[in-house]
Amino acid sequence: AGAPAAPAAEPQQQTEVQEQVVGVATTKTPLTALLKRKVTEAPPRFEFILAHPPGLSALDVDIIKLTAQYTAANGREFLAGLAQREQRNPSFDFLKPTHMLFSYFTSLVDSYAKVLTPPPHLQRRAEDGTRFEGVLERIVNRWEFMRDEEERKRRQEAEANEEREAFRSVDWHDFVVVETIDFPEQEMADAGLGLGTERRGEEEEMDVEHQEGEAGVEDQ
Repeated sequence: AGAPAAPAAEPQQQTEVQEQVVGVATTKTPLTALLKRKVTEAPPRFEFILAHPPGLSALDVDIIKLTAQYTAANGREFLAGLAQREQRNPSFDFLKPTHMLFSYFTSLVDSYAKVLTPPPHLQRRAEDGTRFEGVLERIVNRWEFMRDEEERKRRQEAEANEEREAFRSVDWHDFVVVETIDFPEQEMADAGLGLGTERRGEEEEMDVEHQEGEAGVEDQ
C-alpha cells in the first residue's frame, strides 16, 4: 500500500498562505508605491474606442473603414471627389451628411488622422508608453478610479434602496386624525378684510385724488 495522503489544508490556512504570497509579491514589485497613492483625478479618456453600429455586414464595415483611412491620409478633397463619383452607389450612402452612419464614418476619419499625425498630448503618451513604470502607473490609476466609481455607484444605489424601503415600510393606516379645527365663515371674512385694508386704503386715496383732479378741470 502506498503512503497515506497528506491531509488537506483547512480553508483558513489556505487563506493565510494566499495572503502571505500576495504580501511578499507586493513588497517586491513596483506596485507597492502605486497602490499606496490616492487617485486624485480621472484618467484620460480612451482616444481610439468607438461603438460600432449594429446590423452592418462585414463588407459594409470594410468599405467604411477603408474610405476613412484614405480620407485621413489624403484629406477632404479626396472625400469630396469620392462622394461626387459614388453619389449613385448605395454602398457609399454613408458619405451623405444626413445618413445615420455619417457620424460613425467621421469618427473613424478623426481616429485615423490622429494615428497618422498624432497631436502633442498623444505623442507624450506614446513616449511615456515606452517606460514600464509609466505604463504600470496609468493602468493602476485607471483601475483604482474605476473601482472607486463602481463603489460610489453601489453606495448611491444602496442609499436609494434604503430610502425606498423606508418609505414602503410606513403604514399610513397608523396615522389618525387627532383634532379638526373649523374656522367660521365670518372669521375667515374678517381675516380677508384685515389683509386687504391697506390696499383698499390706497385705492380710496387714488379715487379721491382722481375726483379732485376732475373737479379742478371743471372749475377752469
